[in-house]
Amino acid sequence: MWVIYGFHLYFTLEIILAMARALFGLELEPQFDKPHLSTSVQNFWGRRWNLVVSQTLRSTVYEPALFISAQVLGRKWASLPAVMCTFAVSALMHEILFYYMGRLRPTWEVTWFFLLHGAWVVAEIWIKKVVKDRWRLPRLISTPMTVGFVMVSGFWLFIPQLFRCKFYVRAFEEYAVLGAFVKDVVADATSNLKKMKPMRGASLANQAAVCPRMRQDPPPKSPSNHEKSLKSQNRNQPSPLDQDGHNSQDPPPNCLNGGNPHPRITQKERTSIRNYAIKGVLVALLFRVYNYSDHVHPKAILVISGFLMYFMLEIILATAAFVARATLGLELEPQFDKPYLSTSLQDFWGRRWNLVVSRTLRPSVYDPVLCVSAQFMGQKWAQLPAVVCTFLVSALMHELIFYYMGRTRPTWEITWFFLLHGACLVVEIVIKKLAKDRYRLPWVIAMPLTVGFVMGTGFWLFIPQLLRCKVPARAFEEYALLGAFVKEVVAGGAVKLTIQ
Repeated sequence: MWVIYGFHLYFTLEIILAMARALFGLELEPQFDKPHLSTSVQNFWGRRWNLVVSQTLRSTVYEPALFISAQVLGRKWASLPAVMCTFAVSALMHEILFYYMGRLRPTWEVTWFFLLHGAWVVAEIWIKKVVKDRWRLPRLISTPMTVGFVMVSGFWLFIPQLFRCKFYVRAFEEYAVLGAFVKDVVADATSNLKKMKPMRGASLANQAAVCPRMRQDPPPKSPSNHEKSLKSQNRNQPSPLDQDGHNSQDPPPNCLNGGNPHPRITQKERTSIRNYAIKGVLVALLFRVYNYSDHVHPKAILVISGFLMYFMLEIILATAAFVARATLGLELEPQFDKPYLSTSLQDFWGRRWNLVVSRTLRPSVYDPVLCVSAQFMGQKWAQLPAVVCTFLVSALMHELIFYYMGRTRPTWEITWFFLLHGACLVVEIVIKKLAKDRYRLPWVIAMPLTVGFVMGTGFWLFIPQLLRCKVPARAFEEYALLGAFVKEVVAGGAVKLTIQ
């Protein structure tokens, strides 16, 4: 059964990626590259298996560990501890994942699996450096040895833990939740279409009367060098979400000749300890008030929940950044940049709030839609549908997350929240393009307007859904699970030290 399950897991992942390409025309980055042809364990993990995770671990764990170990061991042997650190981090992540799925005391077999593979890769690298690649095993020998080692160690240490935590059953539960969400979306869309069907004939007649030549005039063709110029524009210019109210065809002012640089690129300031201490005290006070929510006005609970969410995110991310800076010497990119000082919605979403997500949505949604819309609307106005599509995708992702947490039928208030912000952002872009940045509201007026709009719409459409899905309670459950896992780790280590 373990052998069958191992092959089933691999084939299922491959089929899901193939279906995404066939059904939606999406060219996703390959997750696997014929792992059965691996000629070494280094080749297996670095080039053929779980490539997205490998690329992520390389930039977040391997390269920082390589930089630190190079100062101690020298450049020649610095890769050895860096490889072991990477496999150790991957092992801990898998242990936390399995603990979350099974709620069972860890047996550390998954950790030994990754440490064994890490030691094997270290041995391979050491042998290759010693012999200087002058001799290698033939492919007919190295491939069966590598695949055999991976399969035997996996069936010995890894696959049994999947069965132990009932991964298969939980995977079907997740698919059922996703299917139910899609079913609700399709049902709502079908009901709306049925309501609109009687109006369809009149609508088409009106269009034919107003635009009799609509079908005769083909859309204008784009110039031959259109795609090349568009790619150059995307590569050299920021998206509207990255701007502080400037035309995308002009660089933001005050960035040259000693002006203020882009805060997200060159910001070096660190918020003082006093600032975080004040936020910690506020969180404690707000939690105390939240415990008496039955005696507090519902509107006040909305405001408290909004401030709690922001303060807790700031404190958690600041703690993670401090740990990374103290242990690894790394400066993590900020997730927020004083959103209460935003002077426009562009400034809020592009420079100050949830910056990592903004940078993720740009290459995955904004840039592709920009390329398509530029062929129909021209480069000047192509940003508008790209911005709306970006907010729409973000809305659907939030709806799916909230559906997963609450298991309740979506009310689409989250979608309306993001579409409202997307529409207002489009209006901002249009006004700034028409005015050509010749007129701006003073920051004394723009800042309260922006922050007030974000808070008002958030308390109206967004925060109620957080409370409806019981996000605070579920967050405490997740923290309790993480704390239990850490407790198990510390207790296991203390027992081993006592025995020794």
